[in-house]
Amino acid sequence: MSRMYPFEAIPFSFSISCLEPAICADVTEEHYLGHYMHYLNGLNDTLAAYPTYQSWSLTKLAAYHCALPLALRASIANYAGGVYNHELYWHNFQEYCCQLPKAVGKLALAIEDYFGSFSNFMCQFTETAQKMSAPGWVWLVVENRTGKLTIESTTEQAAPLSKRFSPILALDLWEHAYYEQYQSDKACYIENWWHLLNWDSIDKLFGQATNPQDCEGLFTLACLPQHKQKQTCINPKDCSTNGEAVATGESYYTSKHQNICANSCGNNSHGSTPYYNSKSCHCRKKQK
Repeated sequence: MSRMYPFEAIPFSFSISCLEPAICADVTEEHYLGHYMHYLNGLNDTLAAYPTYQSWSLTKLAAYHCALPLALRASIANYAGGVYNHELYWHNFQEYCCQLPKAVGKLALAIEDYFGSFSNFMCQFTETAQKMSAPGWVWLVVENRTGKLTIESTTEQAAPLSKRFSPILALDLWEHAYYEQYQSDKACYIENWWHLLNWDSIDKLFGQATNPQDCEGLFTLACLPQHKQKQTCINPKDCSTNGEAVATGESYYTSKHQNICANSCGNNSHGSTPYYNSKSCHCRKKQK
């Protein structure tokens, strides 16, 4: 079912502390509350004055903003793109895995067809990301009719989304996604990002993109909350999620004073060397 105005915040389907050590919880919390919510609220505020376009889905707004009146285009491109892009970025995630996750299913076969191997795909995707100098995104994109895969980059909040193409993997290269933790070491952020990817989920997106029976709005971070008020928390308590909800304003990182989570690799603690090196959340964490 397509999402339409007024758009609601989508909660995570995981506890954000489980993204550590790749992305520490304070960074994810600020990313969600300070940036994703900015785009979501901006989109709703902008559409409030234009009832004609309130029936447009999020996907339609992000893909076809150029068809809107000139006065609306820039704002909708920024806000709708910001919401869509961030939701796909987080939808791709699972708990941090020590062993590098690899593509599965039909997507794995397609990656081998179009890139030669998964390793070649990783190298090409990483190289594209490292060459990005402006704020933006790197994507794995599917041509819906043929299933052809391409790697693309966009600046600002643009998304390679249309009736013909569907992005299924997104890497956020805005500085707010990584700079507080990694500073200028973008390469380290990209390397650790690979350990968060849920390839089962991405494979499902690939299948949906190449299936003409599937409608738009292919992914969700978790279930939609049932109430309609403006959301300000990561896991609204009315929504059932897999992650442990923490009260709004409480730091996910400091609430337990430890970095323990049930990781898909089976290692329940990542409190050793990765946490205490120069990229450590302890070193970069803001003073509350």
